[in-house]
This record gives sequence, C-alpha cells and structure tokens, in this order.
Amino acid sequence: MWLSIGILLIYFVLFYRDLFFAKKAQLKRVDIAEQDEVEKKRIEDIKTLHELQYVWDHACWQEENVSMPRLEDMDIHLCYVYSPNIPESIENYKIWFSSSSTEIINPIAHTYAYLEGEAANKVKEILLSQSKCM
Repeated sequence: MWLSIGILLIYFVLFYRDLFFAKKAQLKRVDIAEQDEVEKKRIEDIKTLHELQYVWDHACWQEENVSMPRLEDMDIHLCYVYSPNIPESIENYKIWFSSSSTEIINPIAHTYAYLEGEAANKVKEILLSQSKCM
C-alpha cells in the first residue's frame, strides 16, 4: 500500500508540478482583430509584450458583467505560457478607445478595467501602432 502511495506521489510531482509550482505566466503574443479590418495582427516583440503585461497587471479589474453602447474597437487575444510542458492559455478581451481613456472587458471571466492617463495611452499606442500583419 505504501509503495502505491509513493508511486502516485512521484507521478503527481513529475507530471503536475508545473500546474502548482510554475512561475507567473509569461505573455507570449497578442493577436489583434480590429473592427474595421479583415486581417488580424500580431504582437510578438518581447519588450512590447512586457510593457503591455505591466499595464494589464496594474489595471484595477472589477468583476462585473458590463455592456457597452457601441461595438468594440478591437478584439484581442492574449496568449500566455505558464511552462514549456503546459499548452498556452488564451484570454479574450474587447477594447474600446476614447480620447482620454481605454475600457477593457473580458467577456468570458466577466471582468472590466477602466484605464486613464498614461496607462490608457500606453495600451492605445501598443495595440494601434506596434502590431504587424500575421
């Protein structure tokens, strides 16, 4: 009996350790679908991804089911990697830009973030000008 428990424990440690002991997820790429464009765009530059990840991590996310009066300006997919042994995780976000703010909704998780000032400008700059066609 103890042998089978030991074998199960070793199996667990070897195959599931990445789920529990993995470092924070790393943003691998961003896929962008703009409302008025047919082609998708992709961001893969490491520096740009780190800048976007910083803004995302420091945004004040609220658990709300929000609806907007107009269609989103962008639909983006953030592709995260937790470990080389785990497939990438993809999170979907809808984004609305205005002159002084950026609003972001995750329709699956029902979360909402409102960005102003430098954070809003940084997201707008990254998503509108740093992307390249897929």
